[in-house]
This record gives sequence, C-alpha cells and structure tokens, in this order.
Amino acid sequence: MPESLARATFRQHLCMAAAQDERIVGLLMLGSGSYEPVGFPSTFWTIYHAEPFPLRVEYILRPESQLATILSLTASPRSVEAMVCCDKTGGHIKSSVEHLVGRSLRLPASEEQPTFQDRCDTLWYGLLYAYNKLQRGQQWYARMAFHISVLDSLMALLKLEANAVGRWQASFPSWNLEHLIPPTRLTQLNACIPLEGADNLKQAMVRAAVLGREVCETVAQQHQWSWQQIAAEEILRTLTI
Repeated sequence: MPESLARATFRQHLCMAAAQDERIVGLLMLGSGSYEPVGFPSTFWTIYHAEPFPLRVEYILRPESQLATILSLTASPRSVEAMVCCDKTGGHIKSSVEHLVGRSLRLPASEEQPTFQDRCDTLWYGLLYAYNKLQRGQQWYARMAFHISVLDSLMALLKLEANAVGRWQASFPSWNLEHLIPPTRLTQLNACIPLEGADNLKQAMVRAAVLGREVCETVAQQHQWSWQQIAAEEILRTLTI
C-alpha cells in the first residue's frame, strides 16, 4: 500500500524537527507490529488532524543507552533509509538497522508445533469459558471472551493451516487474513460473526467450534501432531445441548 500524502508530509516535518532538536539522537520509523505496542513505560499515542483522515501516531521514547535494543525489534525494513530518519550517533543507528533489513519475520519451524498447541488450548478453553459466561446471563462478557480469545485463536489456526506464517512475528492473526486463507475457509469464518442476541451468539460459538475442529484435525494430520480432540468433542457436545 503506497504511503499517503498526509503520512509522507508528517514524516518529513517530524524528521526535520528531530534533526534540529538537540535532545534527540535518532529517529526510526516503525510499523505497528515492530515493537511492544502495550506496556512499554515510555509509549505515547497521539492523533493529528490531517486530510482526508486523522493521522494516528505512536511514539516510543528510549534513552540513548538502550540503542542496542534496536536489534531486538521485530522489524524487517526494505532499506536502512526507509527506517532511519535521523542518526546523530555517528552511524551506530544505521549500522544496527542494516542487520534488520530483509530479516525474516516468519514463524520459525521449531515454534510451529508449540504455537499450534497453544492456540488449540486457547480456542477450546475460550469456547467453554465464553459459553459459561453466556449461561450465567453475562452476554457482553461472553461476547468479548469469544472475540478476543476464540476468534483470535481460530484465525491463527486458519493461518497455520494455510501455511500463511510469513509475517507471523510482526502481525496479529487478523492481519491480511482475507487474502491469506482459502475463500471457503473465509466463508466459514464469516459465519462465526455473532449477531444480536444470546441465541445468535451461541450459534456463532457452535460454528466456531465446528470450524475449529476441522482446522485442528487438518493441521494435526498435515504434521502428525496430537491435539485435544476428546476435549473438543466434549465442548462441542456441550454447545449443542
């Protein structure tokens, strides 16, 4: 996707300001999956007026003593110039970024099975958890648990099934999902979007469970991995009572 005029203009002004500010030793432009978006002690979120849409910008400020953490970023820039806007460290920042250019963000083969296991566990536990909340009349709580836990893990499993793990380490499971999984699977996933009402939410859970069972079985067979099939069948049976 080409850079918007608003973003390019903002980038130019920001780089000029950084170059003139003696408190700043360097400035890097990162993607949304290239760092710790939540929980880092010096993270700031700002919205600027721009045309045709407001521009959302996230800042992470780190002391010069932490320059070595550049190498730990889950980033893979096209070039040093695309990422480094300002370097007053005698080239130290640029040399560090050179190591990131072209770095693979693919899910390592050694982590595929643990990731599959973890996502399976979360999917089936999340389904039972959300259903229990629904049974208690806590529909909004159940909906949030279903979306955050169940659908997120289901999307990750769908990507594993499709071997769509190229940017796994720097993106959420929902990233570019529509273009990375087969159309038939996307249709099944779309059917898991719950409509208003407790009955519709329960039916969405059932469809998610059926799809999850299919995907888990497929991935497990592809790699000769084990999975919690007995637990899945019990949870699906519970959902359909």
